[in-house]
Amino acid sequence: MHHDKCDITMNIMLSRSNEYVGGGTYFRDAGLNVRLEFGEFLLHPGAAIHAGTEITEGKRFLMVMFADAKVRCNFY
Repeated sequence: MHHDKCDITMNIMLSRSNEYVGGGTYFRDAGLNVRLEFGEFLLHPGAAIHAGTEITEGKRFLMVMFADAKVRCNFY
């Protein structure tokens, strides 16, 4: 279980769900395991306590991105 050192985390699923068994992202406070389908994405606050759940067969590929929110306003 961990949290990310960012404001927002995004996971993009690059594998088809029939290519692996198990897996997902477990959110402790919600008691919820989110298992994405190919092409779906998950956005969550970086401060959310979570963990990747075990893959018991096959391989799962994710693209994970981290972002920090900064407000910048440039008006001319």
